[in-house]
Amino acid sequence: MSATDGGDAFPFAGLLPLRALAVTLELTAEARLGFYHQAAVHALVRHLAGSPDAFHTLLTIDAPESGRIEYRAGDHYRFAVYGLPGSEAVLARLMTALRRLPGAAPRTDARVPLRDNLRLLQLHDLFSGAPVAAVADLTLYDLDALLVETSLWERAPAMRLRWLSPARLDKGSPGQGSAAKGRPKGDARYCHCAEDLADGLLPRRLHDAAASLVRDRDGTAPPRHVPEGLPAPSGHLFWVDSEYRDRDGKPSPVGGLVGEIDVGPAAVIPANWLLLLVLGQYLGIGERRALGLGRYRLEPPDGTSTCTLAEPAASLLAAAARDDTLYAAYRAIRDNQIQKRSGRKGQGKPGPQSWQDTGGELWDTEYPEAPDPDEEEELADRLERLGKRLLEGDYRPPALRGVVYRDPDGDLRGLAIPPFWDRVAQRALVERIAPALEGVFSAASHGYRPGLSRHTASSAIQRAWREGYRWVYEADIEGFFDNLDWQRLAERLRALYRDDPAVDLLLAWMAAPVDYQGMRIERSRGLPQGAPLSPVLANLMLDDLDSDLEHAGFRLVRYADDFVVLCKDQERARAAGEAVRRSLAELGLILNESKSRSVSFEQGFRYLGFLFVNDLVIDTAGEGGGGGTERSGRPKLPPAGSWLARVTQRQATPLGPDGPETIASVTAGEAAPAEPQQVVQGTLGDEGQLLLLTGAPCLIATKQGRLVATRADQVVIESPWRQLQAVVCFGLHHVTTPALRSAFSHHVPVHFASSGGAYQGSAWSGQAGSEGAGIWLDQQACFSHPEWAMAAARQIIMSRIRHMRELLRQRAPSGFQNTRDALQRAVAEAERASDPSVLNGIEGAATRAYFQALATSVPAVYEFDGRNRRPPRDPFNALLSFGYTLLYAHVDTLIRVAGLYPWIGFYHQPHGRHAALASDLMEPFRHVVERAALRAVTRQGIKPEEFYLDPIKGCRLSPTAMRRYLAMIWERLEAPAESLGDAESRPILQQIHRQNRRLVEAVRGGTPFSAWVSR
Repeated sequence: MSATDGGDAFPFAGLLPLRALAVTLELTAEARLGFYHQAAVHALVRHLAGSPDAFHTLLTIDAPESGRIEYRAGDHYRFAVYGLPGSEAVLARLMTALRRLPGAAPRTDARVPLRDNLRLLQLHDLFSGAPVAAVADLTLYDLDALLVETSLWERAPAMRLRWLSPARLDKGSPGQGSAAKGRPKGDARYCHCAEDLADGLLPRRLHDAAASLVRDRDGTAPPRHVPEGLPAPSGHLFWVDSEYRDRDGKPSPVGGLVGEIDVGPAAVIPANWLLLLVLGQYLGIGERRALGLGRYRLEPPDGTSTCTLAEPAASLLAAAARDDTLYAAYRAIRDNQIQKRSGRKGQGKPGPQSWQDTGGELWDTEYPEAPDPDEEEELADRLERLGKRLLEGDYRPPALRGVVYRDPDGDLRGLAIPPFWDRVAQRALVERIAPALEGVFSAASHGYRPGLSRHTASSAIQRAWREGYRWVYEADIEGFFDNLDWQRLAERLRALYRDDPAVDLLLAWMAAPVDYQGMRIERSRGLPQGAPLSPVLANLMLDDLDSDLEHAGFRLVRYADDFVVLCKDQERARAAGEAVRRSLAELGLILNESKSRSVSFEQGFRYLGFLFVNDLVIDTAGEGGGGGTERSGRPKLPPAGSWLARVTQRQATPLGPDGPETIASVTAGEAAPAEPQQVVQGTLGDEGQLLLLTGAPCLIATKQGRLVATRADQVVIESPWRQLQAVVCFGLHHVTTPALRSAFSHHVPVHFASSGGAYQGSAWSGQAGSEGAGIWLDQQACFSHPEWAMAAARQIIMSRIRHMRELLRQRAPSGFQNTRDALQRAVAEAERASDPSVLNGIEGAATRAYFQALATSVPAVYEFDGRNRRPPRDPFNALLSFGYTLLYAHVDTLIRVAGLYPWIGFYHQPHGRHAALASDLMEPFRHVVERAALRAVTRQGIKPEEFYLDPIKGCRLSPTAMRRYLAMIWERLEAPAESLGDAESRPILQQIHRQNRRLVEAVRGGTPFSAWVSR
C-alpha cells in the first residue's frame, strides 16, 4: 500500500502523527485500585496535564496494569499516554508534572489510589523503547508509518481483533437518542456478544470513533460509507461488569465487551478501512474511548502483533511469588489440613459437601502429609526456591492425586488433588487474582466468595419471594467441572490478563494429569476438583452466565455450578430455560435436562440443603439431605467427562517402576524409547528463557503469541515467545513456517543440532541478538589477557578435579583414600598454578590417578586399566570417548546459543574446526559422562558382548547399545544437579547454559569467571 492508492484519500490522516509515552512510576505508599485502572490513570494524567478542555481530543491512555488491585510501597507501576496532533504542549506539561511527583499529585486523600504516593522512575518512547527527556524525543507515528504497518496485514489470511479493555459499543442506529421509543436503557444499550456486531456495526463504530475525533477537533467529520461484503465478525465475546467511583464517591460503570473475534482475511477489507482498523489500535473505539476503554490489538492466527503495547511493570505471577505471599499461602494450606485432622471442619462427612462455606477450600480433602508446623527451619529456603521457580517461568505443575468418595446420593465422585507444595503455589496466585475478580463478579454469585455463603443465597431467594417472585427455573449443568472447555477458559483469562505469564501457568495447572492406583489419566478438559484455583476459575467462567441472564432481565441466585432463576410467572420460568441453554452453549456446556425444571414456590423445591415452600425455608442439610431430592437405586456411574470415568473405561496407563507413562506414550510390552521425552526450559533472565527440545520428534507451532510444542498430539511445552531467549532442537523436530516467523518477529533464534548434540545451524531474524557481535571482540580481548585466561583455566581444572574426587567418594565413602588425598592436593596446586603448562601437568597427573582408582570399580570383563583413546581399545574407554563426544557437542551448541565464539578458548589451544571453548567449558561436566559409563557397566546396562573391534576406529558399541547408552547420557544431562552457592537443583544442560552465561557476564565486564561446581 502507498500514499497514492490509499493514503492520500484516507479521510482520517489528520489524526496523525501520534506520539506514545510510556511512564514508569514507583509507589511510595500502598494503593488499592479497581480491576480496571483506566479511570484512575485518566484522572491522574488529566490533572497533571492541566485538565485542558479539549483533553479527549488530544490524549488517550492505556492501563496495562489492569487486573491487579493491590500495590505496596516500592512497587513499580506503568501506563502509556498517546498524543494526537496538537498535544505537544499538553504532553510537555504532563512530563514536567510527572518529574515533580509527588508534589504535583492531584490529591492527598488516601481513598484516591494514584495520588501523592508516586514518584517518577522512567519516561520512555513507547514506539522505540528509548528514554526520553522532552516531547521532541518522541517518535512520530505518521501516515507513512501507518501505511507500512498496514502493508504487513495486506496478505494476512485471517485477522483477529482482541480487546485489551472493555468496549462500550452502542447497538442503536445513528442519530437515535437514548430516549427514543423502545430503545434499551443502561448497559442493555451496548453490544454483549459477537452476534451484536453483525450487519456492519463494528466498522460503523470504528468509523464513528475516528469521525467524532475529527469533528471535535476540526468541526466537520467525513461521511460514513460502510462498504458492502465485509465478513461478519465471529468469535467468543462476553460482557464484564465493573465500575469506579468518581470524586464524589458515586459509582460509574466501566464494564464492556471483551474477548476476541475474527474479522476476516485482509484481502476482503477495502484499503481505507484496513488503514482505519490498524489506526484504531492506538485510538480505541466506543464510548469513553479517551478514558482508555475500547482499546484492541490486531493479531494473525499465530497471536503475533504489529502494535507496540506497554506492558505491566511486574506480572501477577511476580506478585504471587513474593516470600510473604507464599508464606501466607503455606499457612492457609497447612492450617486447613490441621483443622481437618482435628475434626473442626466438615464433622467427618466425606467429599465436597462437607464444608460448603469455606471460601475456596471446598475440595481441600485427603491431602498428602503436610510439613510439621513445628519444624519450619527450612521453610524460608523452600519458599524462596518455589518463588524463584515461579518467577523465572521454571515451574512445571506436577500430576494430581486421584481420590474417590461417595456424594450424599451415594454416587461415586473423583477428586484430583495437587501435592502440598503445588497447592501452596496455587493458593499464592489465588490470593492475587481472587480479590481483584470480586470487582467484576455478579452479585448473584454466592459460592467461594468472602462474606457470602449458602445462607446468603437462601436470603436472596427469600427477598425475591417477598418481591413477588413465585416461580423458579431449577438448572443443573451437565458435568460442569469435568467438561469445562479449556479453550474458553484461555480466552477468558487472556481477555482479562492479556499476556501475563500467570495465564499460561493457570492453564497448565488445570491441564495436569491424574495419578490413581498406579494409573496415569490424561485429561482434555475440565477443572480439577481439589485444586485451590478451581473455585475462582469456576466463578470466572460462570460469571458470563450471570451476565447473560441479568442483561436478559432475569434474576438468579448461583452457588458455583448450582443455580436457580427466579421468575414471577410460569411463562417467564420457561423462557429462563431457553436463555440458560443459549448462554451455556456459548461456553461449550449443556443443560442436564433430567435435573432441570420449572417449579413454583407453592410446590416447593430444594436448593443448597434448604427446602423452600412459599415463604417457608427449612435447613435440611443436617438431615443428610443434599441439594436435590432423595432417591434410591443403584449409584450412577461417574460423569462422562470425569477422569474417574476413564478409569472405569480402562482409558488409563499403568505407572511403571521408573515413574508414570502418559496415555500417548509406549504401550504395554513395547520397549522403552531410546531417546528421552523431556523438554528442558531454562531460567528466565534478562535475555529470556532457553528452551531445549529433546527426545522423540516434536511439532513446533505458534498459537496466540506462544510457542506450542506437541508430540503425538499431546502438548509437551507452551511458552510465550516474548519470554524466550532461544530455542534449541536436539534431533528431528519440525518447526512450522508460522512458528519461524513468530521467532523472527520476537528475535528468538532457533538452533538445530543432531540428537547427539552436534551443532547443525540456526534460523534467525538477521538482527543482532542480545549480545551482538561485540561479545566476540570482548571475548578475544579477555582470552588474550594472560592473567584473565589463567584465572579462568584454574577455575575449570579445579572444578574438574573436585568432581573426580567427589565421584570416588560417592563410589566408596571409606575407600580410595590415598587417591582422594592426592586429588585434594592437586586442587590446591592448581589454585596456585601461574602457567598453563604447569596447570596442564597437574591436570594430567590428577586424571591418571583418578582413572587408575576408577578401574577398580569397573568389572574385569570390560578390560579397563586406565584411560586410552584415539582409538579406544576397550569397552569402558569406548563408552568414555563416545560420551565425551556427546558432551562436547552439546556444550558447543549451547556456547553458540549464548552468543560466544566457540573456536577461541582460554585453556585448550585452537586447531582446525575444533571448538576450543567447548573443550574448556566441558571440563567441569566430564564426570557426568563417567557416571553414565559406570552405570552402564556396573548395572549390566550394556554387556561386553555388545561391543566390537573396528581395525581403524577401535572398540565400538553396537547400534542398539549405542541407542541405550545415548538415553543414559541424556538422562544424566537432564537430571537435576545442585550447584555450590545455589540452593536450587537444575538439569545439567541448564547448568551448562548458566555457566556459559556467567562467562558472557565475565567477558562483558572483564570480571573473574567462575566455573560450575556441584554441591
